[in-house]
Amino acid sequence: MFSFIRRRFTAARTLAALCQAAEAEARRDGQAEPGVEHFVLAALSLPDGKALQVFEALGATDALLRQAIAYQYQAPLHALGIDRGLASQSLGEAGKSRLYRAAPSGQALIQALGRERGQVLTSDKVLVAATEQSEGVLPRALAAMGFSLDQLRAVALAT
Repeated sequence: MFSFIRRRFTAARTLAALCQAAEAEARRDGQAEPGVEHFVLAALSLPDGKALQVFEALGATDALLRQAIAYQYQAPLHALGIDRGLASQSLGEAGKSRLYRAAPSGQALIQALGRERGQVLTSDKVLVAATEQSEGVLPRALAAMGFSLDQLRAVALAT
């Protein structure tokens, strides 16, 4: 009984750290709410280091992922002749909220993690949950890096 309570408490603390880091990643990208790609970046910085091991096994780095994600945001705006710096300035106070909110892809990831009740939440599990979303910025960024959601999932499950 006590170990179950301890696991739940640890999972809640890890989830809180994950959400805070994802929010910071989103703001760094000029987004009001974190998407799944921001949660993956946040997972790479969690202290357990398991997500980072997955990326190393794939021959990837968090820096490479950041570049690929940035390109996914910049390319469509650039094609329309919009300066991304000016577009992100309109975020202003909208990015600050008392209640935690995430973009739809981020919400889906949190719900997927919630299905793991009673389990220890580790960064590699965040990667596995992220692979449930087959469309959006993350799959395109991974493809630009040279690997797929399926490959990410397989390596994350193997660690």
